Amino acid sequence: MNMKKTLDTTRLFLRPLAADDFGAVHSWASNPANTRYMAWGPNTEAQTRAFLETVTEGKDFAVVLKDTGRVIGSCGLYPDADNDTGVLGWILHEAAWRRGFGTELAGELIRYGFRDLGLRRIVASCAADNRGSWRVMEKNGMRREAVHRRAFLARVDREWIDSAEYAILAEEYDAGPADRSMTGETEDCCFQAESGVFNYRVGAIILRDGCLLMTTNNRVNYYYTLGGRVRFGETTETALQREVSEEIGTACRVGQLALVHENLFEESGTRYHEIALFFFADLPADAVLRDTQPAGNGLVERFEWLPIDSLHKVALYPEILRTEIHRLQREGMHVATHEWT
Repeated sequence: MNMKKTLDTTRLFLRPLAADDFGAVHSWASNPANTRYMAWGPNTEAQTRAFLETVTEGKDFAVVLKDTGRVIGSCGLYPDADNDTGVLGWILHEAAWRRGFGTELAGELIRYGFRDLGLRRIVASCAADNRGSWRVMEKNGMRREAVHRRAFLARVDREWIDSAEYAILAEEYDAGPADRSMTGETEDCCFQAESGVFNYRVGAIILRDGCLLMTTNNRVNYYYTLGGRVRFGETTETALQREVSEEIGTACRVGQLALVHENLFEESGTRYHEIALFFFADLPADAVLRDTQPAGNGLVERFEWLPIDSLHKVALYPEILRTEIHRLQREGMHVATHEWT
């Protein structure tokens, strides 16, 4: 095995964890949102210091942003030499979620495991509700091998939930096309620029009986449309059909383009430049929709039908839907929003 102290990706530097990293590590280790789906935590200061005393070079890494030098998480690959197998794990501070860092670091650890450590098989597990984690695994070509019913204790919520087991073999990794992240099949159209993040998204405007179907979640006080990032190689129609199916569990028919939204905004200190295309979409008349959907890392989305005549009374995005929903049915619009400070 060729153990390495440091690893490198496009945006991240993986280096040994050190005692000096206590402040950064404790910021996520003590955070209930971060530890909801972990087998440990939330930590006391003593527990975090005890963890830092156990880390091993070549196995445990600090995740450092190259452009700022800030430590945003930790990760590791833990080999079992007797079985040529490695266990993959990571945690990122919630402020660094949804920017592709998990996919990036996991891909590098998998490469490290097969190319440098000579492993035969790499495995990882997560709560089955933790969509953010299992999507990272799937984007890196890992297969879901099993779901264990009520096998994992969610420590923050104090309930037994399902766990999911993932794995990838060296020959699957070597095959190339079987690794979906390498072919671009499941890569989100999102990239880190020098000054921020670019996103390419689609959204669904779904109307029924004088109401608009919108989404909210347990961490915000506003509504937003169903939808998400387009993946590399997808058409907008395919992306929107996939997102609606993933979120509410039913198919949809994508209709006319209603809105092109250029959105420049800031969130948690990061600038985003987003291009979003919103389409009218129809659901089957007999569709049975989910009321809620776990979205990973403790985030739970809720779906509600909002009366069109009352949209001006609620906070929702894009804001133009509050006042121009009838106009959008007659003609498409282009809107640019610039909120950078």
